[in-house]
Amino acid sequence: MMNIITLGRPLDETLTNTILKTASDLFFQQGYEAVTMVKIAELSHTSRQAIYRRWENKQSLLIDSLHLFSPPKITPRTDTPAKQQLIDYVNYAISVVEPNPLAFRHLVCDLQRNLTLHQRFNERFIVPRSEILTQIIRYGINSGELESHLNIKLLINCIHGTLWLRILRCEPFDKQFAIDLIEMLL
Repeated sequence: MMNIITLGRPLDETLTNTILKTASDLFFQQGYEAVTMVKIAELSHTSRQAIYRRWENKQSLLIDSLHLFSPPKITPRTDTPAKQQLIDYVNYAISVVEPNPLAFRHLVCDLQRNLTLHQRFNERFIVPRSEILTQIIRYGINSGELESHLNIKLLINCIHGTLWLRILRCEPFDKQFAIDLIEMLL
């Protein structure tokens, strides 16, 4: 759910999406700290007031733009083995990062400098994806495919941590990476 402030007449959804796309592009190109609401407004061909009618601050706009353009699209399934679903999840995460790994490196740095941004990113981006992984792992445990003693939280941290570390180190992902990661962890 977007953090949009709704006062006055209805908001133009086309403009909202334009602002989100512009913000996402700028954040990925320049990093959070370098982007201003003035620049977003200018490139969106709108006013800062129009942006502030929708978002209370730049942090809210960044999180909503990330969520809009990379929502957690993997949903747990009962017709596919848990290991394959975990591999699919990792491959999906890679597909989100690969078009612009530099942007994600900027984002990680910005998250370390800004506690409020970090908290919002965690709530809107990390937690929903961790919930998906939890459901997949629990499905695997309940079906007998995965061992019942698995530490779910640690397994999720290992998956996400490995992805973020490779992004920070500028290490490329190959087709075998997701398979190797899940096989090693399980």
